[in-house]
Amino acid sequence: MKLLLIQGANMEYLGRRQPELYGTTSAKELDAILRRRARELDVDLDILYTNTEGEAVSAIYKADRASIDGILFNPAGFLHAGHSLRDCLKSINAPAIEIHTGAWCDAVVDGHTEKAAAEWQRIVAGVKLAKAAGLEVHAGHGLDYETAETIAALPDIKELNIGYYMIGEALFVGLAETVRSMRAAMDRGRSRA
Repeated sequence: MKLLLIQGANMEYLGRRQPELYGTTSAKELDAILRRRARELDVDLDILYTNTEGEAVSAIYKADRASIDGILFNPAGFLHAGHSLRDCLKSINAPAIEIHTGAWCDAVVDGHTEKAAAEWQRIVAGVKLAKAAGLEVHAGHGLDYETAETIAALPDIKELNIGYYMIGEALFVGLAETVRSMRAAMDRGRSRA
């Protein structure tokens, strides 16, 4: 299997740019972790860092023409104006997109109401853009019972990625109870959709 990972704007400065927000793991260290895991899974992984939206678009088209098995894309700062990216992804019939909910979840947990509201608006806008592009929308990162319930109320999100929280929670209350509680939270959210 051959995959391409595209790391978008500012990602090359991981570990150096705002380490209090993004952590201290460098791009080089992250690449080593990803390449090691790819080897374990017998995956040929190419990684591209770019600060230029046009370069990302070109890489996606090139990968599509080469019929690689998949593209992993962290658009990072491109999310704010990614119309050419949206059109590009639509043209290669990318089946799904995942909205990264980490900044919103962190703001909710930390009680930063203003930041949480701003991040929520970004999520809602991203879901609308993805849906307009004909993509199935998934969401995840940092979701707990409260945030999973809230985001499940967005009718266009088809899948929530909640594994890490559930495993951690299961250590304290057991897997069966964790699954029941998460299912109940998601059902409450869906009932509001």
